[in-house]
Amino acid sequence: MNDQRLPSADFLDDCAIDLVNLHALLRRQFSEEQWAALFKQTDTPEQIARKLLDRASDERFRKANFWTMLDLSTGHLRKGDFELLETYRGVDEDGERDGDFGQSLYVTLCPCGWIISTSGCLAPAPDRDLSPSARIDIEERRAEKISEMRAEGFSEEFVALFTHACENGVTDIRFHADASDLPGFPIFDLMTDEREEEYDVGVAPGPAP
Repeated sequence: MNDQRLPSADFLDDCAIDLVNLHALLRRQFSEEQWAALFKQTDTPEQIARKLLDRASDERFRKANFWTMLDLSTGHLRKGDFELLETYRGVDEDGERDGDFGQSLYVTLCPCGWIISTSGCLAPAPDRDLSPSARIDIEERRAEKISEMRAEGFSEEFVALFTHACENGVTDIRFHADASDLPGFPIFDLMTDEREEEYDVGVAPGPAP
């Protein structure tokens, strides 16, 4: 991916420290004349390190990274979606397993629901943070993910919610029994799979204990 986003401040700090150490090592290998000639037309490691630290400091205070979550009632899940999510075991104690073979989503189990990651598929807001090639790459990965979700059996209503989250820069989707419904998206009866006109979020179904 040709992503032109700036590296993290911690990474820049580490680079600056490495450059200072490299400067000390190289300085011992050259005479005053050789050293002056070497950096006559380029920045010295000290100058590069200073610029990196200044840039890291500026980025740290100018722009923060926010992780957003879309909190949704499990009433938005069709019966088949609910049953598919119940098959996900999530990560193990070591964080090694995100899913079993054939499962398309990154799912974390939580009391009375699930948290689903949009990793690799979301469009950060504002879109100007993305280069054109990065935008194309994200759209291709999202299309591939949605194709996998459909192949696994998730409903078009579920796909629409996932797409809505991605397009609005949402990092995680939490389906929870006590959450509110999202206006404009249908809700369903878990037993009959029929669409409901009104929904009591206080009795939304959650995964089996």
